[in-house]
Amino acid sequence: MRWWGVATIVLAAHGAWAQPALIHIEAAERWLSQRKYAKAQAELERASATPDNPREVVLRVLELQGISATLAKRRPKAYAYFLKLLSLDPARDLPYDAPPKALPPFYDARDWVARHEAVQIERLAALSEGGLLQGVRAAVRGDTQHLARRLRFHVRAREGPWNTMELPVDEAGVLARMEGRRIQWWVEALNDAGGVLLSAGSDEEPWVDEGGEAPAATPASAVPPAPPPAQTPPPSHAARAQAVVVQRSTAEPRYRPLAYGAAGAGLLALGVGSGLGLLSTSQRNQLSNATRDAAGNITSISQSTAYGLDSAARLNAALANTFFVAGSLLAAGGVGLWWWGGQARVTVAPGGLALEGTFR
Repeated sequence: MRWWGVATIVLAAHGAWAQPALIHIEAAERWLSQRKYAKAQAELERASATPDNPREVVLRVLELQGISATLAKRRPKAYAYFLKLLSLDPARDLPYDAPPKALPPFYDARDWVARHEAVQIERLAALSEGGLLQGVRAAVRGDTQHLARRLRFHVRAREGPWNTMELPVDEAGVLARMEGRRIQWWVEALNDAGGVLLSAGSDEEPWVDEGGEAPAATPASAVPPAPPPAQTPPPSHAARAQAVVVQRSTAEPRYRPLAYGAAGAGLLALGVGSGLGLLSTSQRNQLSNATRDAAGNITSISQSTAYGLDSAARLNAALANTFFVAGSLLAAGGVGLWWWGGQARVTVAPGGLALEGTFR
């Protein structure tokens, strides 16, 4: 027995609810076994359009559509079906003996879903007024392919009977109105045909929203009048002259570690630059002190060695200059950060400006 026959038996075991779509699924699997892929796709389209399919049937149809499109050498179409499937069930795997050709588009779709948000139902804050709930709210998130068309709410106040209502999906959220101080509810996301894409909560484990106590009204006579604002006399001329008009205070611990680090890095760079400069000078001296013949050609060392010394001297000189510049800038930056890490205050005094500060 092939893998698709086994899967159909598993679906049929869920009960008679699968019977309408199951007829088309079984026919599609027969056509697949005979390599009649166009006929298999037609049967799967009929299964997908069957009203009120349970979630297991919706996912199985998408899985078969992806496999059928792969076998028909329509890989972009297969990828689209697998993308829908894994957006609804990211942890799903293909049957262990599925056609190997179906694996590449399936794993491509899985990679895309792993980098993005899967379709999910988000529970939003309930609508309440005066401590009394007016309704519950939910939204569909991550539905980049617009698979969900409606939300089916199952709501009840306290332990009463369940009330069902279907409402169109809205990005801002969907409100299912029901009044009560305690509301139990769960919700399903549906496709165009009313098939269940996913659900949140259940009749056995519903979500629960509870309202608070209505706030007690406060008599108008009980509210004391607000005291009049206090009148502050304007400051004298002498006080204005001594007032602080500019103040800068920075927390020295925030900048001092940076100052020490920059200064240390600057000194290190200067040291490396000095070493490279000495090395370049030494290499230049080797070339200058080499024995030469009457034509000026070096005879005490080979020409390749002479060229190597010349190239190395040039490179080390350029690196030394770079380290000297970088070290100077870092050291200057460290001094600036060290100064900025102190505290300074400028005040206006009767005789002019006064500068106060601590630098440590």
